[in-house]
Amino acid sequence: MKKDVFIVVFLSVLLCLSSASADVILPGEHAVKYSFEITNINSYPDYVFFYFIMGPGDDSFFKVERISEVNEPSFYKFSTAKAYMIKSNLFNDNIIPNTAGIIDLNFSFNSQVSYVGDENPLIKVRDVFEIVQTIDSFKLEPKKVIYYYNDGTSEEKIIQNGKKSEPSRNLTLAYVMIYFLIPIIALLALVYLLIRRKNEK
Repeated sequence: MKKDVFIVVFLSVLLCLSSASADVILPGEHAVKYSFEITNINSYPDYVFFYFIMGPGDDSFFKVERISEVNEPSFYKFSTAKAYMIKSNLFNDNIIPNTAGIIDLNFSFNSQVSYVGDENPLIKVRDVFEIVQTIDSFKLEPKKVIYYYNDGTSEEKIIQNGKKSEPSRNLTLAYVMIYFLIPIIALLALVYLLIRRKNEK
């Protein structure tokens, strides 16, 4: 009985630690920053491109930032940004999401991709888009993704059918073990113990 309780507590702690690691940079980790590029934004001089930074869990809190050709957003990691465009004569710094004439580009993003172990050389990810005009609106079409590494090198991957290829220098085995396999094994073991205790009653 006491042994089972100890195991349950231990497994619960493992799950909590793996969950907490998603919120806090642990020693030996670094953040992978996000950036995006819109290659033909200068072809639309009559429009202003911008994004709203939405507060976590509360869409009523937002901040407006203009979009240029290359963008390296920086904001609270639990917030989300969403991209829009509007005619230049309708734009102002106090614009709100339901402003008349605003065009949703169907693109949202965070300022950080993830946290990885320091042994992982990946430091930044950049998505490259092109503005495409449809019959009645506009959209951002993904073209490629660029991965940047801590030795100054980078690699480009073409995005096909909306699918993004992983970087060649990918996650290490240690990272996969700590953040994926161990939590899954701990969860399965915890469920097994709880079911066994229930059947023994």
